[in-house]
Amino acid sequence: MTIALQIILIVAAIGLVYFVARGIRKFKMRIEDSLFWIFLSVLILILSIFPQIATACADIAGFQAPVNFIFLFFIFVLLLKCFYTSRHTSQLENKVKELAQQVALDRLDHYQRKESLATDPSHVDDPSAQTDQSHQQTADEKRSEDPSTGEQQNSSASSYSTSSSDCR
Repeated sequence: MTIALQIILIVAAIGLVYFVARGIRKFKMRIEDSLFWIFLSVLILILSIFPQIATACADIAGFQAPVNFIFLFFIFVLLLKCFYTSRHTSQLENKVKELAQQVALDRLDHYQRKESLATDPSHVDDPSAQTDQSHQQTADEKRSEDPSTGEQQNSSASSYSTSSSDCR
């Protein structure tokens, strides 16, 4: 590798480190994503300063040219990152769908209660009974526990997730 090419690679790698650091601060990325991009940009900087590392790794792995090793290595790393990002996106989409279903069920329940109060005014006569009943229901919901995780869970939320799975 010529000195001119090495200087260009070093300047480009330093620019990449700066660009990644600025992007992290500006867009407030997650720690995991930030660490990945910082690690990748520092790795590029190291490989541009010490190209002998790439040559040695290519010789050990049996590549004819170091550039083939570098291309294959970075393609592999970026494919892994793409896979993990895709998996995370799918998980977030599922959470958004479940939350949207919960909100829809909550709104439906709210409107049904509102309509039942409008059509049956006898429930309005004794507000203390309603308050006691709602407090008891809230206390029961707080005490319920999800057996699969062992964490406390709102029983109405678990019924929503059961109902939402039936909707599919």
